Amino acid sequence: ILHRYADGRFEPNREAPEYGKFLQWLHFGESTMLEPVIKMFEHEIFLPEDQRIPSVARQGKKTYSQYLGILNRELADKDYLCGDEFSAADIIVGYTLFVMKFFELAPEGFPEVDAYYERLSSRPAFQKAIAA
Repeated sequence: ILHRYADGRFEPNREAPEYGKFLQWLHFGESTMLEPVIKMFEHEIFLPEDQRIPSVARQGKKTYSQYLGILNRELADKDYLCGDEFSAADIIVGYTLFVMKFFELAPEGFPEVDAYYERLSSRPAFQKAIAA
């Protein structure tokens, strides 16, 4: 979709040094970071109560918190995952953060992630998307 419709926006140039980081965070957000969230949702919200396994939900929370720790360190000296420029990687990671906050499952204690989410959620396009 980016290559076809974004006209070079939302991703670094493929020759840029940041492109590898961009791919790393894009795939991290769409697969790695989302997996423990799905486990938490299944075993805390979606499955009938008699089918929920609390230990699966706890492990999902623990893993998600570990991932937030990684994000927290990564964002300590920059506004977005690929530096100063907003990218599709931020959209993907931001979506997971949004879902966790929406369902009030987001753990506390990650100030850089919280500041990052504030930057993302204050963007006009974000506001337009959640208003729809």
